[in-house]
Amino acid sequence: MVSVPFQNNFNFGMGPDKEMGYNLNIQPVVPLTLSSNWNYIVRPILPILDIPLGGGRRKSGLGDLTLETFFTPSNAKSFIWGVGPMAIFPTATERELGNGQWDLGPAAVGVYMHGPWVLGALVTQGWSVAGESGRPGTAPFSVQPFINYNLPHGWAITTAPTYTADWRSDANNAWTLPVGGGISRTLLVGKQPLSLALVAYYNVDKPRFQADYQIRFAVTFMFPAK
Repeated sequence: MVSVPFQNNFNFGMGPDKEMGYNLNIQPVVPLTLSSNWNYIVRPILPILDIPLGGGRRKSGLGDLTLETFFTPSNAKSFIWGVGPMAIFPTATERELGNGQWDLGPAAVGVYMHGPWVLGALVTQGWSVAGESGRPGTAPFSVQPFINYNLPHGWAITTAPTYTADWRSDANNAWTLPVGGGISRTLLVGKQPLSLALVAYYNVDKPRFQADYQIRFAVTFMFPAK
């Protein structure tokens, strides 16, 4: 299946004045067949941002594009894994919306399915290889564990917090550590399969000016892979 999630994130308590920010992540997942034994999965993540800067000022536009790719066996059953390269491109339309760096690194994912349970994690690590003059290099790390417990009629209990750090940032300003979860439902609208999810996360630790908590509403469209 090709899935196309539209992830709406409402971020509360951002910036020096504790205002609301918003970002829409468009992050399709496209599997490509390489051979009878291997697939190649492509997952670009394009953020559209609206963030408060304090004093009544805001910035809106595109953020930095992330591209995650995975080589994965095509004959996997209950456990699916994948590894491959990832990259971050400085596509931000405003200086405040991106890091101004070209990052490269590895990505890995593993998913285990048993009965109603879907368990897994996605890990990425990037390092700056080029960037704007005068802007510091970055080393962004992320790990996203995810747990789904499937219920009857397409419902599920879900959690998928993303823990992030920048190893080149100040030690007291590096980690974002959210906790929380929510519900989702997979259904048909006409002939179109889609999934709806509503979750909330509270950041128990975070960099200065990042959100205190987040409410996420995601709509995922699904299409047969060709």
